[in-house]
Amino acid sequence: LLHDDAYDNGSNKTFHITGMRFARVMEANLNGTDKRVWLQPATYTGSDILIGPNAPSSGGAVGQLVLVR
Repeated sequence: LLHDDAYDNGSNKTFHITGMRFARVMEANLNGTDKRVWLQPATYTGSDILIGPNAPSSGGAVGQLVLVR
């Protein structure tokens, strides 16, 4: 998800989402002081992707980002 601003911090952090892009996780290292996640842009098209100002709300539903190997 692309954002242009963020408010608060920690588990209360709120992002103002402006767009969505897809990517493959190529490497993730969340240990030590050199934390990083490397992404490779990926193309996705499908009728289930809704764009535009009249797209329906998610109803406040949120998800959790989980990195898997």
